[in-house]
Amino acid sequence: MQIAIINYQNNTIERYGEHKSLFSNVSFPKTGPSEDWLKNHSCVKIEDHKELPNVNTKLVQVDPYVEIHFGSEVHVFSVQVVSLSSEEISERQQGLENSQRTVRDELLKASDWTQMPDSPLPDSKKVEWATYRQELRDFTTVSDWVYAEFPDQPS
Repeated sequence: MQIAIINYQNNTIERYGEHKSLFSNVSFPKTGPSEDWLKNHSCVKIEDHKELPNVNTKLVQVDPYVEIHFGSEVHVFSVQVVSLSSEEISERQQGLENSQRTVRDELLKASDWTQMPDSPLPDSKKVEWATYRQELRDFTTVSDWVYAEFPDQPS
């Protein structure tokens, strides 16, 4: 477990590392130090995850740093949220588009049988399926199509 020893007078990190290395002469349970032990020894677990505020951000590894939450709650993070570059945004968008096209293509392929001359469907159902298939083909023309829901299959 990665922990940081905190100087609470100025909310800075004095040292950080693996708990077994920082306190080599202490025997810890397999789960690591308890919350009480950490608190009593001015230590905080280093967090390696943060929620992303939007899809145009990512996490990057950084040296541990202190953040104060709610006025006094000390957190130590080893990741930081950064904005994606315009190139990364384009790549992510292209990936989403490719993924949606793949799903759309699979839905079309899975419904090919409905339009075959020997399909067991009555003509009225073939028309429903043909309409559905056209909606799938037109899917990429819908506003924000990458995030849109696919049309429902006929029953």
